Amino acid sequence: MAFGEKAAVATRNEMKLRAAKRAFSAIGITEITRVNPETGVPPQPVGLEETLIGALKRALQAWRECNGCFGAGVESGLLPYPSPTGYIVQQIAVVVSPDEKVSLGTSQGFELYQEEAYTVSTGVELSKVASKYRGFIHVKENLGYIGYMTHGVVTRFDLTVQAFLMALKPWIHGDTSRVPRLGDYIERIKDIFGIDL
Repeated sequence: MAFGEKAAVATRNEMKLRAAKRAFSAIGITEITRVNPETGVPPQPVGLEETLIGALKRALQAWRECNGCFGAGVESGLLPYPSPTGYIVQQIAVVVSPDEKVSLGTSQGFELYQEEAYTVSTGVELSKVASKYRGFIHVKENLGYIGYMTHGVVTRFDLTVQAFLMALKPWIHGDTSRVPRLGDYIERIKDIFGIDL
């Protein structure tokens, strides 16, 4: 294969693993391994920094442990947005290639109701908020909050696949010549957020 034969995704969640398999099949990679993530990011990322850094740390960990294959990570976070609640929920995926290039992608985003957005903004996981306010069960493993709220029209799986596909765009397109190198990307993150990875 032109891009290597396998990829690794840092997740404990079976749905995220299935989503990575679906997305990576777009570039001919069908062997996906799982790495247990150690990101240091809270279970419910709030803000762009926590969400992006969590996805990047997952991708780096998967890439390092897989040795010579793609590494991938994804986080769903509550991101500031000029909306009535002040936030949207959006997934950010990061992919690190075997030749040390980095790309990110996002899913579509959606707004929560006011009381739900406030509770999630305090760091409570969206799945727990969905159980409390909506009575939804097994949110992370099944449809996700959005799946329950749209009666399955759009699911968490769909959004996760979408984020991974957007991160894989350069490899799907076949031109990675302008994709940032890992070292440059990490320096840029350090400049923006003031953290070392």
